Amino acid sequence: MDKISLYFAIAPFLIFAAIIVITYAATRHKAPKAVPVGQSFSCVKCARRGNREHMLPVREEGVIAWYCPRCSATLAKM
Repeated sequence: MDKISLYFAIAPFLIFAAIIVITYAATRHKAPKAVPVGQSFSCVKCARRGNREHMLPVREEGVIAWYCPRCSATLAKM
């Protein structure tokens, strides 16, 4: 009887700990890379932020629009 009570007392904590460990392991590589301090711009198409050296400026109707490398590659195909 004591072993069953002990199991039901500890099981929720172990399941919670397992969920936390699995979630951490699944998302630890998805952390966004830090943008260096300085001027950064947001992509017009996908809103990804990047520093000035990595963004492509495009003049559209007198306004400069900034595109990330991924979206600028799709612009070249259009």
